[in-house]
Amino acid sequence: MELQEEIVVRSDKTLSQDQEWASGGEELAQLINLINARTSLADWRCYCYHHHQVLAVMLVYVVVVVVVVVVVVVVVVVVVVVAVLLVVAVEAEVAAAAVVIVVVASPAVVVKVVVVVVAVVVVVVVVVVVVVVVVVVVVVVVVVVKVGAHV
Repeated sequence: MELQEEIVVRSDKTLSQDQEWASGGEELAQLINLINARTSLADWRCYCYHHHQVLAVMLVYVVVVVVVVVVVVVVVVVVVVVAVLLVVAVEAEVAAAAVVIVVVASPAVVVKVVVVVVAVVVVVVVVVVVVVVVVVVVVVVVVVVKVGAHV
């Protein structure tokens, strides 16, 4: 009989300990949920920080592309102005040649004008295409690398 009473007492103690542990387990679960919520918030803040970094990097590259495009446009304008000046010089030569020998000078001068204009146009087109392709490739590669590093 004593043994049975001792078993009942011990089982009561075990039951009370289990209940304490269960309540402690609930507190632990609440603490874990709180930590997870804060971790999620920290992850979100980290994501936002990296997202803003990526946007800042992309903004810098957009500014660089705009500056490069402006420089290319200025270079093209300078080349066109030089080409126009060359054509004007050739036309002045045409006028001078026309005064001296109209028939002989005219075909040669026309050929010179056509050659200069075609050469200038080809050079301008090639330079613009090469610069645009290089800028686009560099920007795409850098943005992909930066975005890939932050994802």
